[in-house]
Amino acid sequence: MEYWQVVLGLLTAIFLVFLRGAQLKADKQKVVSTRLRSYLMYWRGVILENDLFSIFYVGTEWNKEISEILSNGGDASDLVALEAEKKKTLEALKAAIENGEIKISKEDLEKALKRLPDNFSDYILQYIQKYEQNLLEGKTFITDEEASQLGIHMAHVSIELKMELVSLINSGLGLFVVALSNLEDFDLAEYSNDVAKIAWKGIVVSKHIDTLSNRIDSYAEKSVFELALLNLLGKL
Repeated sequence: MEYWQVVLGLLTAIFLVFLRGAQLKADKQKVVSTRLRSYLMYWRGVILENDLFSIFYVGTEWNKEISEILSNGGDASDLVALEAEKKKTLEALKAAIENGEIKISKEDLEKALKRLPDNFSDYILQYIQKYEQNLLEGKTFITDEEASQLGIHMAHVSIELKMELVSLINSGLGLFVVALSNLEDFDLAEYSNDVAKIAWKGIVVSKHIDTLSNRIDSYAEKSVFELALLNLLGKL
């Protein structure tokens, strides 16, 4: 009888250790999910404020198509084919730029230049460096370590979103500097490929924001107890 009591006591102690670990992880998940949710709301606001909803829409529709493919029994090859199809839509953008249907006027560039200091290229470079540093250090986004608390998939998408944001800002502002440095002769048609790449980064960013926004609610809206229970069952 004493033997079984020892075994039961040992199993209880082990369970309590796992329960405590699950609770501690749930506490971290609650904090991380709240932070991430706030950052995602901010970026969605940036998209709307800058009239970039058309790009965001492409990202959200891409996610819906992925869900349809998976629900119909599709595999990785179908997802790769879908991504290739999405990239083909950029050819229409390139063609429109090269045909002069989309262009940046000298007047618009001059207006932008007037709002910047004389050493605008240094100013923009410092802005990019500061922005990138804050993003990577978790001052304006969650850190990689925090992302890992949300599971492998969420961590992967969060980290990829962060790196794509850095790349998008670098590419977009880099082209902006080139345009401002060459007001007289700048021709957007010569940079149609660069614009297409920037647009693609914007679509990927929007796709990741939509993915995380849909999934983060399941964390943010659950109690610590519910999260702890799911952790204990290995479902997070």
